[in-house]
Amino acid sequence: VIAYNKTKTEEMGIGTPSDDWTFADLAEWAQAGTTEDTFGYYNADRNFMAFSGGPYLRQNGVEPVSEDGTTVTVLDTADAFINALQYDYDLINTLNVSPSPAAGAINAPELFGGQKVLAVDIWPFRIQIYPATFTDFEIDFVLTPVLNAGDARRSMLNEHVFGITTASQNPDAAFKFLTWIAGKEMNVQGLVQGQKGPIARADVWADDRIYESVPTYAKLRPIMESIEADYLVANYRGEEFDQAFQAVYDRLMLGEIQAEEAANTIAADCQAVLDKEPA
Repeated sequence: VIAYNKTKTEEMGIGTPSDDWTFADLAEWAQAGTTEDTFGYYNADRNFMAFSGGPYLRQNGVEPVSEDGTTVTVLDTADAFINALQYDYDLINTLNVSPSPAAGAINAPELFGGQKVLAVDIWPFRIQIYPATFTDFEIDFVLTPVLNAGDARRSMLNEHVFGITTASQNPDAAFKFLTWIAGKEMNVQGLVQGQKGPIARADVWADDRIYESVPTYAKLRPIMESIEADYLVANYRGEEFDQAFQAVYDRLMLGEIQAEEAANTIAADCQAVLDKEPA
């Protein structure tokens, strides 16, 4: 989801983002919204490319690994992968509509709250947090764009695994806790009363209390009802995989390498992780 500063956008007269935008539309709008003291757009929460960037890669026709989680597959669609990387490179280094990491660590919430960037990609839980935190301007939300107009919207479930280990001193109480934390009512109330991210339970998304409290979640319901699974790192070295991918992506964003070299290096470095013994 993209959060944008509706107040400032309307003041600038550049038009407001739309749920049916393409990535090209977003880049064009970001150029119109970039001034001497404000960036038009930053990819923010999707910047962690092997993790939160998964839906972006899929939207560009790229699947990171094989179904069994043993082989890096980004070069199976090399042109699409290079183009996806090039888009992000251009936002920072060519179009200059996004902040550069060359200036130091980027604090996306601080930039957005300080009205130094008009629009940012966000995790869904920020749908509740941002309006409650940044009250000096009106915030609205749109779906992250697609590559080509009319494309089916791609997705990836951020999976958290909970379980009871053999070392548990209180397995019955632990199981009771797990049924509560994964239960319907707790997760409905987490959205209605709190600032929790949504889960993939169908009965949660069928509960109208969510949409009465946070109407923006209606945009996500069709996506969540057909959510795609996370991809698999078979040797349980997912964190290493993410770090190997991100290290190269960060160099690309710094302008140290070009997209084609980044694509080839990511493929090689991530495959080296998958080739290790299971963690």
